[in-house]
Amino acid sequence: RSDCNGLGEMRSFNSPSGYGVLNVPSGNVVVNWLKMSGIHTTGGATFTANNVIDNGNNSGWTLNALTSRNMYWIGGSGNWNDPNHWSLSSGGGTAGCSPTQLDNVFFDNNSFTGNDTISTNEYDYAVNSLTFSGLTTSPLIQATYISVHGSLTLDPLVRSSVISYRFLSDLPGQ
Repeated sequence: RSDCNGLGEMRSFNSPSGYGVLNVPSGNVVVNWLKMSGIHTTGGATFTANNVIDNGNNSGWTLNALTSRNMYWIGGSGNWNDPNHWSLSSGGGTAGCSPTQLDNVFFDNNSFTGNDTISTNEYDYAVNSLTFSGLTTSPLIQATYISVHGSLTLDPLVRSSVISYRFLSDLPGQ
């Protein structure tokens, strides 16, 4: 799935040069909602990537970056991937999209109705910054890995069964 709830990925694997080559002789190539790394272009075509996270070593593309957002958890217990649990404001209406590695993610007193649980059905989640603050209940977050590109703030009331918070440096090209 490639939309605001599930970015696709375009990257090179095991290339001696460190990049893959996409050769299209003519026309327009347009891709959307991707994480991209190591993709070079050749030929006469015009290459455009919209709503993209540039993870580096791309050339020949017009890259229109995905915009970083502040995302707030709403609605108590639920699954991290459920877009109905994410808002652009504390206690606000649904944003219709889940966070990406560019987004700052917040869990606050408007996020929970009790000792709720945030569960995950994927191996790894990536965010820019992750903040639990101002809690009045003790929510539980369950995940295997959460990759944090910025900062992590945990409220003393949060319960966590996250196996590992991985801290990553800034994204290339950002």
